[in-house]
Amino acid sequence: VYANARTTISAKKDGEAGWRESFNCAFRAGGVMGFSLCSISLVILYLLCIIYKEILTDKGETDYKKLFECVAGYGLGGSSIAMFGRV
Repeated sequence: VYANARTTISAKKDGEAGWRESFNCAFRAGGVMGFSLCSISLVILYLLCIIYKEILTDKGETDYKKLFECVAGYGLGGSSIAMFGRV
């Protein structure tokens, strides 16, 4: 939220300095949000793999083919929601 205000204030400056400072501010804020989103999603995916492994383990043996199919289905669902959620 603060990055939006900082970008707006930077953009109000005259000339090329305003463009440069506002772009740099927005670019840094977007980078931080992107890294945060990716790291949170990787942690969730790791936890989901652990949960699926516990569910799919039968008598000490894990069905890894089914485990990876579940993870691929989870990824396909996330991609579909991301693609069609904007419509």
